[in-house]
Formats: sequence, C-alpha cells, structure tokens
Amino acid sequence: HILRVSKLCQEILNKKPINPISVFFDERSYQCDIKNYIEDGNHRIRAFQYFKYKYFPAFIHGNFSKYLINYFEN
Repeated sequence: HILRVSKLCQEILNKKPINPISVFFDERSYQCDIKNYIEDGNHRIRAFQYFKYKYFPAFIHGNFSKYLINYFEN
C-alpha cells in the first residue's frame, strides 16, 4: 500500500489529474446502523492527508453532503 500512496504523492507533486474519491455519507449514521465510509479512493485520501489537504475532488453519495467537509476536518 505504501508504494501506491507514494506514487499518488508523486502525481500530486507533478500536478497530474487525480480521480475523485467516492464517499458515502449519511446523516442518520449516528442513529442507526448506517456507516459513513470511503467507497473508492483509500490510497488517494492517504496521499491527500500526507500533504494536509483540506479539499480534494470527491463524489458524495447518500445525503447531508453539505456537512462532508466538516466530517473530514474533524
């Protein structure tokens, strides 16, 4: 996994386009058994976290997407 993340870090440094991350986010996750999770892009999120990015391209599935940015900052 570290090799994939390091390759993505190089792509970010070289300003190559990165595919958006796919995220499922649901406001009811704290009230029932629905879970928030990254559907696709775990390595990409690690690369963005390495550079301390707060914003990154993402597709959001589910509802209550207006609070997604706060969810990842916390």
